[in-house]
Amino acid sequence: MRLIIVSREASREAGLFFGRSAELRDQEERSKQVAEQLWHSKDDESLFRAALKAFNGVSRFTFLGPILNAIQGNAEDLRRKALLQIAYQTGFGDAHHERYLADVKGTLEPTCGQQILKAEHSPWALQPFETECLTLAATDLLRLGVSLKDVSSLLIGQVTTEEQFSAVLKADGGHSRIHVFNLDVARRTLKRHGGGIIEEGCYVLHPKRDGVIVPLKTYHMDMLKEMTREAQVVMGRLGARRLEVVTDSGVTFNGSLASNIPLKSAKLAGDTVDHRHRKVAFEWGSLTYEPEAALQDCVWIQDNAGIMTIVDQRRTSNLTRYEEFSTVDTSFKLSIDVMKQFESSFAWAEKSTYRYEVEFFSRP
Repeated sequence: MRLIIVSREASREAGLFFGRSAELRDQEERSKQVAEQLWHSKDDESLFRAALKAFNGVSRFTFLGPILNAIQGNAEDLRRKALLQIAYQTGFGDAHHERYLADVKGTLEPTCGQQILKAEHSPWALQPFETECLTLAATDLLRLGVSLKDVSSLLIGQVTTEEQFSAVLKADGGHSRIHVFNLDVARRTLKRHGGGIIEEGCYVLHPKRDGVIVPLKTYHMDMLKEMTREAQVVMGRLGARRLEVVTDSGVTFNGSLASNIPLKSAKLAGDTVDHRHRKVAFEWGSLTYEPEAALQDCVWIQDNAGIMTIVDQRRTSNLTRYEEFSTVDTSFKLSIDVMKQFESSFAWAEKSTYRYEVEFFSRP
C-alpha cells in the first residue's frame, strides 16, 4: 500500500523536506557508519553547530532531543535512531554526504535561510515520483517505534488516530509507504484515476498503473468499476453481442454485500435492490473482432480466471455462447481492515464471485 497525502501546506517553507525517502539502501549498515561518525565527532564544535542550525530550522519536529542524547550518550540503538532521524527527516546526514555518505548524490538548495537536500537523483527513490515528495517507509517507522505524534506534522491532519497510523504501517506485511506531496507538485507529477483535477486529500497509489492515484474514500468502488469496465472492453474486442455479469457472492455493483440482500422473498424491498444492482448487462449492435488488442490497457483482467478462459477459447474457436464463474480479489490490494479505520461503517468483501454470461457474434 502506498498512501498519498496531498496538501497545499506541504512545502519546504512549512518545514517539510522533499526529494527525500525514508528508505535508504543498506540502511542498517549506513546508519551504523554515520552514527559512529557522529559519536566520534561529538567534540567537533562545527559539526555540533551545523546540527543545531539544521534542527532550529525544523521547529515543527521534535527530533532534537534524541539526537543530542545520542551524541552525548553511548547507546547504540539511540545513536542509530538519531542518525535515521537526522538523515531522513532533515537532510542533515545527506547534506553532509561528502563527509559521511559519499555515495549519495544531491545538490544543496537554500530555502528560508537554511540548507536542504534537493535529491533529484536519489538512488533510494524506488518510484520516479519519490524524488518529488517526502516518503515515510513503514519498515523504518516500525523498527524505530515511531508513533503518530512523532510525525503528525508531516501527515497534515490526514491520518488522525493511532489506529489509522498503525493500520497503514502494517499493510502489505509492514512494507507500505506514506508519500506527502505539495498540491502543485502532485498535479505536475501524478494523474488522478479517471481524469479530473487532483485536490487536497488522501489518496492511494493505483497498484497496477504507474503514477495514478485514487481517492482513498472511493478506492474500492472505483476499482470495482474499473474491473467491470475492463470485462466489457475485452468482450467487445472479441466480438460480443451481449455480456451479463451477475454477482454470485461478495460485492454487488453498487458496493453492497450480496450476503446482506434477501434472495427468496420478492416482497422484501431488498429483493428490488438485488435485482437492480446484483447484475450489469452490456449489448453491442455490430461485430468488432480485434483479438490481438483484447487485453490492451487492461490491468485486472489477467487476474480473472473466468474472463481469461473465455478470452483463450474465443481466440481459438467460434463458439458463440459462454458461461464462466470467477472468484476475484475485490480488496484490490488494499486491506478492508485499513479502510475500516478511516470509515467505521465501511463494509466490503475481500473476495467476490461473479458469473459471466457472454453471447458473441460469429467470428469473421
